[in-house]
Amino acid sequence: MQSRRSFILSSLLVVGGAATGVYFYKSSTESKEELAVNGVINQLADLPGAIRFGKILRKQASGKTFTDSLKSISERLQNNYGEFSYENIGAVLEQQIQKEFRSNQFALVDGWYLSRTEAELCLLASMVSKA
Repeated sequence: MQSRRSFILSSLLVVGGAATGVYFYKSSTESKEELAVNGVINQLADLPGAIRFGKILRKQASGKTFTDSLKSISERLQNNYGEFSYENIGAVLEQQIQKEFRSNQFALVDGWYLSRTEAELCLLASMVSKA
């Protein structure tokens, strides 16, 4: 479990400091929460393992669009933890991931257990990845 958490969350915990200069898929309707989640997605898009998981999950995806999934994650986190931004998204995601594992909301992907949110983030990262 520790290696999985380190793999997925290592980049997320530094998003606050690394968010400057990250390319965002901006629209006039994106909230600060959506922009923070988008920053995480862009960070994960640089991790080959996250992209591999995302590609596997895309084969099983139900046809959700990028925008639908981004809003779904943002709303779920905001409903559970209130407002968040770049500075605290790592902590918010850590709490959400632990909550999902406690309530058995996870998927087995290529031998790894990913929480629902981790799986969705990897799926989205694979959609924006240049790899």
